[in-house]
Amino acid sequence: MDKTKIFYDGIRELSPNKEYFVYLSAGFSNSQPIPQLLEGFEPIFICGELPGKVPDNFMYLAGEILGRRKRGRDLSYEEFYQAIVNSERIQKLFQSLVREQGHLDIKTFRNHPSFASQFEDPRMRCFGLTPEQAETYNSKVNQYRLFNGQLSLPRYVATTAEEAGSHFETVASSKGVFVNQDVGGGGHRSHLSNSKEELEVYLATLDPTTKLILAESLDLAFTPSIDIIIANPDEVIAYGIMDQIFDKKNPLGCRGNVYPSSVPEDLMEEVVKQALVAGRVLAEQGVKGYVSLDFNIDSKERVLFGEINARYAGSSAERMLLMEQTRPERYPTILDLERMAIFDGTFNGFKLWEEPQGIFVLRRELYAQCSGRINHPQILIPDETDLFQRKQGSFVGMVEDGSEVKKGEALGKFVAVAESAKERDRQVQELEGIVDSLVI
Repeated sequence: MDKTKIFYDGIRELSPNKEYFVYLSAGFSNSQPIPQLLEGFEPIFICGELPGKVPDNFMYLAGEILGRRKRGRDLSYEEFYQAIVNSERIQKLFQSLVREQGHLDIKTFRNHPSFASQFEDPRMRCFGLTPEQAETYNSKVNQYRLFNGQLSLPRYVATTAEEAGSHFETVASSKGVFVNQDVGGGGHRSHLSNSKEELEVYLATLDPTTKLILAESLDLAFTPSIDIIIANPDEVIAYGIMDQIFDKKNPLGCRGNVYPSSVPEDLMEEVVKQALVAGRVLAEQGVKGYVSLDFNIDSKERVLFGEINARYAGSSAERMLLMEQTRPERYPTILDLERMAIFDGTFNGFKLWEEPQGIFVLRRELYAQCSGRINHPQILIPDETDLFQRKQGSFVGMVEDGSEVKKGEALGKFVAVAESAKERDRQVQELEGIVDSLVI
């Protein structure tokens, strides 16, 4: 690894001929190619993980996480952003960029209220949802209230852990109820209860004041996700429907995605239609930028809203790289369109182009199955952009070889890219055969 590329200490000399923006993500693998897709700007990538292969202008946050040995997505958002706000070397870098450029655009994988103070200086511009918007629209209770009467919702009630048991019969299906805590993702704050007794046992583990969405449990046929970019109520683009892959040990936790989706065409049209409605509703609330949406399709072919991720999704990088395969010459990238949406409030006449056909992708997030040491000396860790160009599968964004990890820690991901489903699945099988040997 070329460690000269990393901003370990102080501030590297910045080129006066380039305009820089900052991209922040606690984890590396889900964000790796995104900052490079903004044309005409040089990204500075600040991250809580040190991967095996780093891009140019990469700053590792280790020194700022005092007294902790956490890494990447194992950091809370509050820890990550507070470390940036409190870091003398990072704040010096930001001020240097502001002096040279007159302003600095800061893009986050997900914003958070703990980062709000960074934007008190009007020269620091939020490239995406503000910390306040992120907090508001990552609330499941706020989401369901906002979309009630606008989107197709499952039978539900917004309640608290103290009161939820009394609503079981109101919302339960033959499969029971689905409990989703107000804030949280990855299935870690969700629960399925087949009976009122099971529900009461789960609720007893929560603080009685915990806000919840209690909804009917569905007989699921498909669980698609889709990304949207919001410029204004009349300009919303939606693209990249992917199926979600769920962890066998945690059937509520999404651990990857597949493209193209297996959702039938007529139901795909309904997913897109509802996604565009969601974008319009959010735009009317003043939201501009990137949001990811999850939907549920049950055995009765009902397309029902699942949740908003008021941020990039884990699969947003793959969606962007897919769209790069068919982007017309001299046309803005997806990230360029997002920038127009946020700072211009319009896509400036540009329309979404056709999605690629004949390309098959699967991404899977990897977590340590045991505590130990990372062991991948023979694995080439490429830039994910190369995989899409070469139609080849590999591990991406892996933590540094030799690192000590604990069971459950994020390791990176693998991505399979091919021109046929058969070849994609062959790549997946080959990569899965290596996964168990990654930690020794």
